[in-house]
Amino acid sequence: MNRFVMGTGLGLGLAFVLTFVGCADSNETPPASSPPEQEAGVLPGVDASAVDSGADANADARTDAEAGSPRECSDDGFCHTTVPPKQTIRSIWGDRQGVAWAVTDEGAILRWDGAAWSVHQTFSEALLTVWGSGPTDIWVGSGTSLYHGEGTTSAGLTFAQVDLPGDTTQIKSIWGTGPNDIWAIGPVNDFTWQGRVLHYTGPGTGKGGGWTLDPVSTQRVFWNKVVGTPNSGVWLAGVRSALSGNEFVVLRKEVGADAFTQVTVPGDPKVPNPAGNFWRFWGASASSDDTIWFFGKTGSGTLGFIRGTSADSGATFTWTFFNDGRAPAPQMQAIWGTTANDAWFVGDYGRVRHWDGTSFTQSAITITKVPVIDPFYAVWANGADDVWVAGKGVAFHKDPSKKP
Repeated sequence: MNRFVMGTGLGLGLAFVLTFVGCADSNETPPASSPPEQEAGVLPGVDASAVDSGADANADARTDAEAGSPRECSDDGFCHTTVPPKQTIRSIWGDRQGVAWAVTDEGAILRWDGAAWSVHQTFSEALLTVWGSGPTDIWVGSGTSLYHGEGTTSAGLTFAQVDLPGDTTQIKSIWGTGPNDIWAIGPVNDFTWQGRVLHYTGPGTGKGGGWTLDPVSTQRVFWNKVVGTPNSGVWLAGVRSALSGNEFVVLRKEVGADAFTQVTVPGDPKVPNPAGNFWRFWGASASSDDTIWFFGKTGSGTLGFIRGTSADSGATFTWTFFNDGRAPAPQMQAIWGTTANDAWFVGDYGRVRHWDGTSFTQSAITITKVPVIDPFYAVWANGADDVWVAGKGVAFHKDPSKKP
């Protein structure tokens, strides 16, 4: 059962950044009837002179000389790390014990050991997503394959390709509740609107090695994200083609259920359907308090997000659509929510935005007077004080204890 709260509110001041526009990341965008546009502009409600500094909230922070020595961390505690050369990070995941894993366009699996990044293993194709059930059980998806990292220690993991059932499609999102309950999804990157939804229930013999093709794979949906929580179950999100325009699709498999069911979520309350619904969809997240997030762009061109909150441990949800309807700003690429009132959005031109339950703010991420303008494509968080943001040649770790 779903209840809707439709509005532009929550005091959002969404002079916001849900300017999830364009297609800077082609893997994040379903095939459409016309080529996806690349949009850019000034942040809503901010004049052009403020945007340069707005790309990084402390772009005019003290210089190295003023600080007395080169700085490692920004005013908001984002510590810069050195990424191996010529690597663009698309996904990042932390094991909550100090180690982080990242995958890149260039086919590298990177490992952070708590002090430095290194290239752990490489492949001949772009890697799209990484997720783990624990320090020695890591899964990586690519444009054609799924790779599993196993070993007795985190540093000693070896990644090998897994034989999967179904037609070959990219694996662009992975999530699970544990080592023997994992979901992996992805679309065909063409105009067939077809994809795979795969479920792993433990080691098996024969083709698939424990992976099975879920019956929902027969639906012609450009699957983009799988998220979930132990209480609310598994959530799939994507876009399907319809005569009236692209249709945003959310499916849920509740804990103990035999099959997925479709969930109705609100569109822009100011625009009649179908134009008020998402026609393009880029990101999703599920947090430990059973909050579910989606962000994308409606058929009318409105940029916004949908948030679902639960007061009964994930049994039912209240859904709210947010938008401000003003001029677009640089594309946002990824979201990670830790609670209903703590979420991170990252994107182009150094955008690292934090939602605190009342408003969005741009985080201070630079350690010099020069703003960070590199695009961010990935974010992962383990609470408010353990956050990774990463992208083109950059990976920053939030550690408030190291704030200058």
